Amino acid sequence: MKHKFKFIVADPPFLNEDCLTQTMETVKFLAAEGAKVMIDTGAVMEDLALKLIGAKITNFRPAHKGGLANEFRCYATFNDDKLTWL
Repeated sequence: MKHKFKFIVADPPFLNEDCLTQTMETVKFLAAEGAKVMIDTGAVMEDLALKLIGAKITNFRPAHKGGLANEFRCYATFNDDKLTWL
């Protein structure tokens, strides 16, 4: 499975630096060259997402009908006509 995936969506289970770092290590292992990556995680992870894989905050805001305790955002290594960087 190493370097086989062209599109990866990750939603790390915990909102902390260690969890995001380990998740991005797995993403790097799975990602093919030029792969597109989306991450749904807390807004507080913005700098780390950029540092780890170059993912930038986008216009999409994850939501849940029961609400979310923290502000969540979507980060991506790409941008297109629907998912744009802010």
